[in-house]
Order: sequence, then C-alpha cells, then structure tokens
Amino acid sequence: IELLPVVAPGHCDRMKELVRSGAYDNVAFHRVIDGFMAQTGDIVARDGTGEPGFTIRTELTQLPFEAGVVGMANLGSLDSENSQFFITHSRQPHLARGFTAFGWVSSGMDVVALLEPLDAILSATVVPG
Repeated sequence: IELLPVVAPGHCDRMKELVRSGAYDNVAFHRVIDGFMAQTGDIVARDGTGEPGFTIRTELTQLPFEAGVVGMANLGSLDSENSQFFITHSRQPHLARGFTAFGWVSSGMDVVALLEPLDAILSATVVPG
C-alpha cells in the first residue's frame, strides 16, 4: 500500500504509527464483500467490533474511490475513524462523501481480489519512499 500524506496527513501518520507498533500483525480481514471492498484493521477484538480508544479526524479528499484505493472505515459518522481500513475492489464514488481515502494498492491487487473473510495481514512494515 502506498500512503498519500499530501492528501490525508493525519491518517497516514496514524497508519504508520500503528504499523510500526505491530498493531496490524495477524489481524484478519473481517469483512469482505465481493465486488465492493475488503475491510481489516480491528486491532482490539479483531472481528470488526473493537474500538481502540482513539479517533482520527476525517480528511475528505479528492482521491476518487477507484479499485485499489485504501480508505479508513468509520463508526457511521465523520471524525470517528480509528484503526480499521478497507480496500475497494471497484469504483465506489458514493464513499467520497463520508470516508477518507489515504492510499492505494500500488501492487498486489490480484491478491486483494482473492481475499476471503479471516485471511490476515501476517505483518506490516513501513518502507520510506
């Protein structure tokens, strides 16, 4: 995943902090909807119901939700994002009104297309770039 700090600096900074702490290691994709998106990042309950005790302010961007765009999930309202994020499988323009797009899959969309519920992020690292 390539992060885009120019469009969503707060989300990118938080993502890097969580990755560096190992929070995403062995975290499952708890929600996968074919043709729509795959969601992961519940670093507490690991099933989509956990809340890590912090929120991130929404950063609505001009980055369109096309296939491979990474967006931050929220609790149903703006400014309620935390650690959970999703990767879109296809164009989803309706998401632009309420979700922060902060990165994109620069390689590996073939793997994203094969994700099933309970497939997991084995480990994540931040690579300067």
